[in-house]
Amino acid sequence: MAGMALSALLGVTAMLAFVTVGWPGNWGSVVIGVFIACIIGFMTCASLAVFSAARDTYPRRNSKEA
Repeated sequence: MAGMALSALLGVTAMLAFVTVGWPGNWGSVVIGVFIACIIGFMTCASLAVFSAARDTYPRRNSKEA
């Protein structure tokens, strides 16, 4: 949850900084790279949250039943 929030806030900040500031040299590419890394981090955290929630919805087998 914290990873999703952190990557979302950092991604929004990076995109606002890219749009509003004229970056000299290659710094614009660095800001876009940070934004893409935030997207990847957000999707990874969301996927882990969904998979862990899905795993908890099914009953577990006891070792005695197997």
